Amino acid sequence: MCAEQEAAINDGTSFSLKYIQGPVRASSALLVSFDQPGLGRVGKAPLASLHFVTVYWEYGGQPFGAELSSYKADPKGGDYERVLLELVSSFKPTQ
Repeated sequence: MCAEQEAAINDGTSFSLKYIQGPVRASSALLVSFDQPGLGRVGKAPLASLHFVTVYWEYGGQPFGAELSSYKADPKGGDYERVLLELVSSFKPTQ
């Protein structure tokens, strides 16, 4: 299996799968990101597309995940994603 996959779906939605370094004691994590076109309209204008990023990992046999959603056109979207990855990398279970 390749380390990163990208695909496009008929309605223009695209997604990406990537293996990244997981948090403490987790060897890897799966980062899934995709864009979703706005569904519907406000007046004559289409709704804004959204960008979703989810990170999944396992620790002690238990699944964990963290998710972020933002407007696709938000110029700070990359900053938000970096904060999400920092939060995931700082994960330290209490038990």
